[in-house]
Amino acid sequence: MWFDSTARKRPKPPKSEYVNPNRLTTIYLVGDTHYGTNNLEVGDANERQIVALKSMPGKAHPLGGTIKAPDAVIQLGDAIHEATDTTARFSGDYRLDGTGDIPWPCYVVDGNHDQNQVRDMIRARHGSLTWGKKIGEIYYQAMTENYTAENNTTPPTVAQVAAADALLAARPAAEKKIIMLHRALSGGYPAEWDATALTNFDTMVAARGVVAVLHGHDHYSQHFTRSGYRVFSPGSVTQSPFDQSMPYQTTYPESFIILRTGYGWYDVASYLFGFNVNRVWAPGTWEWSERVHF
Repeated sequence: MWFDSTARKRPKPPKSEYVNPNRLTTIYLVGDTHYGTNNLEVGDANERQIVALKSMPGKAHPLGGTIKAPDAVIQLGDAIHEATDTTARFSGDYRLDGTGDIPWPCYVVDGNHDQNQVRDMIRARHGSLTWGKKIGEIYYQAMTENYTAENNTTPPTVAQVAAADALLAARPAAEKKIIMLHRALSGGYPAEWDATALTNFDTMVAARGVVAVLHGHDHYSQHFTRSGYRVFSPGSVTQSPFDQSMPYQTTYPESFIILRTGYGWYDVASYLFGFNVNRVWAPGTWEWSERVHF
């Protein structure tokens, strides 16, 4: 596997990749939305994000071609911020059948702030917290948080990594996969994991034809390599702390990711719909992009 960052010369795939629906799929990746937080900025940002998502079809992509309406929108956890009265509002915006405020099929991964009502919503929507779906050339596999009690979760355990490995092992060996989970692999977050679980996770990625890992949780827009595989996180709506009672310690980019996949390649681009990480108002800016060949 190799990739080209925006700092390097970027080869384009054949033109037919852009026009053949069997060879190009588009996923819009959304990070932590935290519906129900007491920070009003987050509510405003969620509204801006939905407007921006709906505006993407027809825009020029920074790596070439035109962005099409997505085959799916995937939200990577922390849909709700520990508030039992906002699940219906989230479900009204992000609906599986595409009849919500976002007019395309929406899929959800559970996060550490998602309480039982969110997990029940995901089970009702997808059949399981560890749902999987083939979209275009790629099979997408969700992993779940280790839920012990309301407001008390940890990263996936050794047993949960083994369960994910069994699900991927049951798929065709030649099939390419992408793993989706909430818990971050960036910065110091790997220290939250059980060491054996994390080692087994890295081994699973290498052994099961996984071409990328997608996560939320860190609220940053990032792309990096871990143990030989590419990892992407889309940012979030929480430009300032998602809880108004928290001290103002840092800022996060208001961004989401456009993921396109073709035969033997995918590309990823991060789009700002509001403030950047320096709290500069920069909607419509592409932060970074890269293409990966496998």
